[in-house]
Amino acid sequence: LVAGPCEVALPIGEPGIEVVSVVSAQEMYEAVASRFDGCDLFVAAAAVADYRPASRLAGKRKKQPGDSGDTWTLELVPNPDILHTMGQRKRPGQTVVGFALEVDDALAHARDKLERKRCDWLVLNGPANCGDASEPLMLLRADGTVEELHPPSKEAAATELVARILD
Repeated sequence: LVAGPCEVALPIGEPGIEVVSVVSAQEMYEAVASRFDGCDLFVAAAAVADYRPASRLAGKRKKQPGDSGDTWTLELVPNPDILHTMGQRKRPGQTVVGFALEVDDALAHARDKLERKRCDWLVLNGPANCGDASEPLMLLRADGTVEELHPPSKEAAATELVARILD
């Protein structure tokens, strides 16, 4: 389990589970990439930012005298696309599951993501699912099938998704 900062308890110390805590998208990419070849099922459920600042400051950026009306430009660079990279690396028999949060033309964007990132499964969320499970989930498969799921909670959604994938 490669996990960034989260509010849920991680299964640290559980038998058979290696927990790797990371802070940045780059750390997550490196942790996943170094373990990917040894897994049969890869579930990319993290909401990693698409971009990060090009450079980090060692401390606070202080205003200098005379800076009151000046603007400051923040340069952003792309983070590694973990799902895309692992999808390209996947071997026969390896299953890749991704998640997508889409708003406009959601199903078309999700189908594109499924294909482009070489996922076997893609779970499409709507924005309402970020806080609860009141909105249905769409489960897209590489064979073109789409299924709408109506789980009563996030826990039930997770259980249902795992059961379908393992089938």
